[in-house]
Amino acid sequence: MRCCHADFALVEGSDRGLTVGMPTFTFGPGALAEAGDNARDLGMTRVGLFTDTRLVSGEHVAKVRASLAAAGVDVAVYDAVKIEPDDASFQDAARFAAGGRFDGYVSVGGGSVMDTCKVANLYAEHPADFMAYVNAPIGEGRRVPGAVRPHIACPTTSGTGSETTGIAIFTLLLTVLPFTNALSPEINGSRRFLLGGSLQPSEFGKLALVIWTAMLIVKKGGEPGLRRLSK
Repeated sequence: MRCCHADFALVEGSDRGLTVGMPTFTFGPGALAEAGDNARDLGMTRVGLFTDTRLVSGEHVAKVRASLAAAGVDVAVYDAVKIEPDDASFQDAARFAAGGRFDGYVSVGGGSVMDTCKVANLYAEHPADFMAYVNAPIGEGRRVPGAVRPHIACPTTSGTGSETTGIAIFTLLLTVLPFTNALSPEINGSRRFLLGGSLQPSEFGKLALVIWTAMLIVKKGGEPGLRRLSK
């Protein structure tokens, strides 16, 4: 996947524009069966396959694994992805990626799976303190120093858009953990929900992104190309 860089914090010296590098898309029945050929074309010989515990035994992962095997691509599966990932789950995935010596990645799942795979790819290829690549002012906002390994994202959901960008959304446990367990009901063994189970902490990050985008359009509404969007 190509990557994008955006500093979403409206602080002095931050970026005011959003640049997104779009990857190549493949649509249509049987697309998952092409994963092996695509991986081989990208030079992959050993891949880290990211999914979650509910999907790992399902037909989508099975199709991708069969396709990779048919193409002669070695596979190691990581199915410990946390739905609505946090910094701890990202770091666990990064350790798996660093130890796997992969030359490419495949993710099969929703936004949480694809985001986790992107982050693992980044930290395995360009090791750094976890907060180094987190947007300022919470993190350092460091730019990715170079290319990462190829990543084939196979979304099983529609709406997150994780497969279209190099951005990953997560919950920073240090800021949320003291409050979540006290306020959250337990649903399916998880206590990450707020307000009676209707919201998860990462939803606030998504809302902030929408608000920031709207502010950018309003602020730049008078510029050519954005004038029509602001009407």
